Amino acid sequence: MNKNKNVVLIILITIIFSVTACSKQNTSQIENPQSVVENYFTSMNEKNVDEHLKTLSEDEKKNQGKINFDKIEYINIISIDEEMDTKFKEGYLKNGQGEGKGISKENLKVYKVKYDVKYKEGTITARDSGTYEEWYWIIRENSNSPWVIDDAGV
Repeated sequence: MNKNKNVVLIILITIIFSVTACSKQNTSQIENPQSVVENYFTSMNEKNVDEHLKTLSEDEKKNQGKINFDKIEYINIISIDEEMDTKFKEGYLKNGQGEGKGISKENLKVYKVKYDVKYKEGTITARDSGTYEEWYWIIRENSNSPWVIDDAGV
């Protein structure tokens, strides 16, 4: 009987720790849109497709197609700054990928990211290794939903 109690206790403790770990990750993604961009780059560096997909909206997952990190030797953020020019939000909401989604300005953040990428020797890519600047549009449905990357571009 004691063995059964111990097994049940171990299972319960494992479940509690698992739920706690998952909720902490979701909380940071709900509270901090910049961390989503950081996780996007970290997941590429770590070649972790599952974590990478968590940073993307359903539309952006389709836009990115098959994810293959095998060509990347490394990719590192040099700087990340919230874009305060309202034209970036307005353009996204009126003419960009955000058109028709019902996303409010409060549920939209734009970040300008400067990063350095090195591709493995001998690989063919659309870009050369080097330093690039891109903007990332981060959205959420409401204040209780997670932030995700919905668009990116130069």
